[in-house]
Amino acid sequence: MTIPPLVKLLEQIAIYLALLIYFTNVPAYLYLLGFSSIPPAAYVLLICASVGIIVALNSGYGSVNLPVLIWVLAFIIVTAAWGIVSSGSADAQVLLLQRIGGSVGLITLIILFGRDAFAVRHTRKVMIWLLMAAVLMNIIDYLSYGLFIPQSSEFFNAGRAAGFYVNANAAGIAILVGMLFTTTLINHKWRPWLVLYCGLGVVLTLSRGAILAWVCLLLFFVLRRMIRITRLIGACAVGVIAGFIFLTLFGLDTSNYNEGYIEARLEWILKPRDFEFSQQERLWVARVAFEQFAGNVFFGNGIGTTVEKVGVPPHNGYLEYAADYGLVGLLVIPALAFLLWTPTSAAGRRPETLVVRYGFVFLLLFQAMFTHSVISNNVLVLGVALLASKYFGTNELEENNI
Repeated sequence: MTIPPLVKLLEQIAIYLALLIYFTNVPAYLYLLGFSSIPPAAYVLLICASVGIIVALNSGYGSVNLPVLIWVLAFIIVTAAWGIVSSGSADAQVLLLQRIGGSVGLITLIILFGRDAFAVRHTRKVMIWLLMAAVLMNIIDYLSYGLFIPQSSEFFNAGRAAGFYVNANAAGIAILVGMLFTTTLINHKWRPWLVLYCGLGVVLTLSRGAILAWVCLLLFFVLRRMIRITRLIGACAVGVIAGFIFLTLFGLDTSNYNEGYIEARLEWILKPRDFEFSQQERLWVARVAFEQFAGNVFFGNGIGTTVEKVGVPPHNGYLEYAADYGLVGLLVIPALAFLLWTPTSAAGRRPETLVVRYGFVFLLLFQAMFTHSVISNNVLVLGVALLASKYFGTNELEENNI
């Protein structure tokens, strides 16, 4: 079926807006730092409007992943129902809006990527360059602290690179998702370099969950022969030599960084059993969330119950949804992972496509143990929408090895 030129134009606009919002995080960065008065939700509304016009002009074209769509609608219904019986506090309202907003954005992206193979293919192709830029921004952020986030800002954290993502943990997740959806698109000889380049960006965030996930994904790539071990060793050797030369010639001034904080995180990575304060706090909050779930297993305690009690979220998606929704909440993330595990087309069963699918499902389940914002995390939402498309794996770019 021929796509009308206007529909094609609107589709491209929606794709670039989706990448701007859901991958680069630039609109949120500008808004949070006070450089722009336009909230990120306004850009999401533009995407919704564009996709709505596309559907109206060309309604008989494309399809959606019905099981995933039903999951999103069920999540919205549960969230809205539990929101009615919640306390109505400011924290509960913020979480309610985040979850509903993230769900609406996910539905919009599912419709967009369900239109045709071009939307999926073009998104992944552009993502390669945005990924390269994201890692570069992290490197610059680490070397030039205060450049992206002023030292007077509440978001400033010297020694942890975040770039435009503001939050270092979010930056780590974004790089990992970008690495997953782009590595298999390029020629085998360049893959080790891209993965190691992404690894550098992840390490600079000092995000423990992201670093562990990167190591696991690297091993997965090697085991599935997506990366050849000889080329990986060679790239590592060159990288170590280049890093040594750089540090010898230019050095690295860390006098203004919180070196004690950095050392504590590095020590945790090397000795996970030696908990530092941040980890002890997370364990305490997680224990509180579990106790709340155990106190009301079947129906939960309402949205934002953990934040209201201790002032911070549990940093664990499973526990947060379980404490809020009860048994239903405990199944939210595993149910989504199960739906994404199975390819929606024969082309989606190609070996390299399956690597992306299984890698993302692992990342979704793994990161849920370290972050509470799974459904409202923009990059994860983008990844879910891409995998939910029946066109994911159709006319794959891997054949071109760009």
